[in-house]
Amino acid sequence: TSLAEGETLPKKAFLVRVKPSRKMKFEAIPLQTVRQFYLKDIVLSDTTLNPGDPEVADKIAAFCQEKVEELLRKAEEEHTGNKRQPKEPLIRLKIEYSGGFPMFNTNRFAQIFTDRVANPRDIIQFYRKKVY
Repeated sequence: TSLAEGETLPKKAFLVRVKPSRKMKFEAIPLQTVRQFYLKDIVLSDTTLNPGDPEVADKIAAFCQEKVEELLRKAEEEHTGNKRQPKEPLIRLKIEYSGGFPMFNTNRFAQIFTDRVANPRDIIQFYRKKVY
């Protein structure tokens, strides 16, 4: 999967019923064994974090860790209970760090979630706002 926003929607299969009158009816059937995927956009300049703080990188990492924990709790609540559905969700935080914010060590961050998410090395995606 591309880990894009469109992938976060619930997955469904469709059953098409064709009646003798040639009328068709579509029936949506939610899939029960799809790996869960959660995507969250974070704009650091919209938070209370201060880019001038000497410990801001650690504070950003702690902020992101809490967001991932929230998404893990949500995944646990929304799990279908089907034993064939993977327990570890895909999680992606897209972090816009324009405005003087630093990036933090994503490898060290990934180690925290190694056994709890399906994509520990791809949880964080930093990007800067494009200025034209």
